Formats: sequence, structure tokens, C-alpha cells
Amino acid sequence: MTIRVVNPFRGRIGGANGSAGSAELAYGTKLCSKKQQPSGNESRLKFDLPAGDSYGTQKDRHPTLAAADLREVLVTANPAKEDFGIEG
Repeated sequence: MTIRVVNPFRGRIGGANGSAGSAELAYGTKLCSKKQQPSGNESRLKFDLPAGDSYGTQKDRHPTLAAADLREVLVTANPAKEDFGIEG
């Protein structure tokens, strides 16, 4: 596991922070990072991996590059409109 469960990646030069990750057993018990924990032979684990941060503000991104991100599904329509000011 990773420290990024507690401390997400931080944005740079005005960029937004990334999202924190998590780990839990399939029935909902949260697991601690950097610690061994028994889970049982038939337990299933669920991992949400931490996402990266951003560099600079979204409004400063060139509109052509932001539109390409939307076409390539690197960003979905709602965040594209809110963060980049482009329609999807």
C-alpha cells in the first residue's frame, strides 16, 4: 500500500490536488496503509488507486489541447466544461 491513501498527490503551480487511494475488503472493512492485516482465505480486496495531480490551472490550458483531451477521453464532458471551459 501507499502513503497516498492518506496524503494525495499535491498540485503544482495552481493545479488541483489528486485524489487519495483506498483499500478495503469486499464487505467494507477499511484497511490501513503500510500495515499487515489479516483478511481471511476467501476475502476479496478492493483497491482504489490514487490519481495524479495537475500542473498549472485548467483555465490556462490551450483550448486545442483541452479539446483533444476530451476527444481522447482523458477528461469527461462535465469536468471539461467546468475546468477548461469547453463543450463536449
